[in-house]
Amino acid sequence: MLTSMHIENIAVINAPLYNYRCDSEESLNNKYRDNLREIYQQLHGSILEYLQNWEIPREQYALFYSSVFYAYENVLRNTFSTKCELSRKEKYRYNNKLLKSKPFIESMEKGKIRLHLLYRIAYRSKNYRIIECVNHLVKWKQNLKIEREN
Repeated sequence: MLTSMHIENIAVINAPLYNYRCDSEESLNNKYRDNLREIYQQLHGSILEYLQNWEIPREQYALFYSSVFYAYENVLRNTFSTKCELSRKEKYRYNNKLLKSKPFIESMEKGKIRLHLLYRIAYRSKNYRIIECVNHLVKWKQNLKIEREN
């Protein structure tokens, strides 16, 4: 584990040591994983541990909680992948359970999340069917806009 320590000198390396692309086919954002929620929980647990060990100011935690929220949005979408073997009813049940979970609620309350009012209401309802309805409304609106431009 990385720990904070007193450092006398800082070295700057101009070459990137690691490059993670969110849009690649293998990224957490795009590839179906049946354990995506567990992956994010482990990742967020480690990040939170570092924030606490390194005594990061509390006002910086809002960025962390925002990233938690957006990661859980990926989990919600991941559940409805065609590769997920759950029945449709089980998928709704799983997502509703996530929406009611402490980490998700905490991310909504403590993160600096900019959501359209309809999405904010939908997420607070803790009912994935309502979120899905808002998603359909947004797609419908985008399609109307494209038709008007043509």
